[in-house]
Amino acid sequence: MSTATMHIHRIGDGEEIRLGGFSAHRLVESDRTGGNLAIMDHVLQPRWLGAPLHTHAYTVEISIVVAGRIGVQIGDDEFEAEAGAVVVKPPGVPHAFWNPGLVEARFIEVLTPPGFEDYIDGMQHAWGPQGPIVERLGVLVAAHDIELDPSSAPSLIARHGLIEP
Repeated sequence: MSTATMHIHRIGDGEEIRLGGFSAHRLVESDRTGGNLAIMDHVLQPRWLGAPLHTHAYTVEISIVVAGRIGVQIGDDEFEAEAGAVVVKPPGVPHAFWNPGLVEARFIEVLTPPGFEDYIDGMQHAWGPQGPIVERLGVLVAAHDIELDPSSAPSLIARHGLIEP
């Protein structure tokens, strides 16, 4: 492996994880950062809910919008972030995200401390043709730093005119 291969990562490279209208690629693995952080590349299709309200006890998520725009709820605040925006979702605060637009949105997600990227990988096995498989999702949630509020999804979908998964 060349030095460049070890230090240069390209958006879109790596194995794609697709969950309906949301996809993710691991961009920088935590072992490349001394276990300090991980970076994911996310694509969210138009009018798609990326995640209902959820809370991380320890993980900070920092979203850097590269293209399109994402809608975000952090606590009681809702807003839209366009390309060039950096959104900080602190630990202990419920948050959700979606694509309110008519074009694909792409954002880079910095996760610190790392580990939550394993949850996203695990979602591949907890996602069926009709969406999440509740039993599998429950096991996955219990194993990671996440408290999920699936009951928030219908309201977010209705309020923002999103597609039902």
